[in-house]
Amino acid sequence: QFLLTIVTLALVLLLPFMLFPYNRNTSPFESQRFVSSYLFSSIFLLAFYFVNRWHLIPKILASKKITLYTAIVASCLFIYLGVIYYIGITDTQIQQILKSPYAKTPYYTLQVRFFSPGPMSLYLLVVVISTGSLIIGQWFTAEEKQEAISRQQLQTELSLLKSQVNPHFLFNTLNSIYSLTLANSERASGAVLKLSRIMRYTLEESKNDVVTLSHEIEFI
Repeated sequence: QFLLTIVTLALVLLLPFMLFPYNRNTSPFESQRFVSSYLFSSIFLLAFYFVNRWHLIPKILASKKITLYTAIVASCLFIYLGVIYYIGITDTQIQQILKSPYAKTPYYTLQVRFFSPGPMSLYLLVVVISTGSLIIGQWFTAEEKQEAISRQQLQTELSLLKSQVNPHFLFNTLNSIYSLTLANSERASGAVLKLSRIMRYTLEESKNDVVTLSHEIEFI
């Protein structure tokens, strides 16, 4: 998330030099129109990035208020383009051109457009990055939670399996020892000792998630 914020900041600050109109033969900072547009665009887009990421998406879009979210994003776009257009149309150089005789000829085309491709592209890019980054982050968080739930479920099933296996084994062994005692067999005492060793081993090793094969073979 921090990296995406840095990338967004870099795009907002650098792309206007390629997308915004100014005389490419001179420094962009010699154009009052570019400087005003650049400052407004940087402040507006960075503010929109954080508002969209931390407020609009979690509280509006996540609540499935898609129409409201779309209306807010579209309104911000029109405000952004409107201010950029106003800065352009009120620029001193543009005003001088509009007052010149050339502007009254049919060959003249106004150099300021409301739906300017540069600002529109920059705005939509910020929308995509802020929305996409948060959605991707939430997806990774959901995946981590799902993996944790799966591990917990597996551990629970394993513990349940241990609790199911051990009593059955114990009861069967006790029945066998009981039969030996009824027959007054000398093997009864040895069976009790072996059962004691098995139960101690089971109780101790069941606390571990993994047991080495060599250890198992050694015990058998």
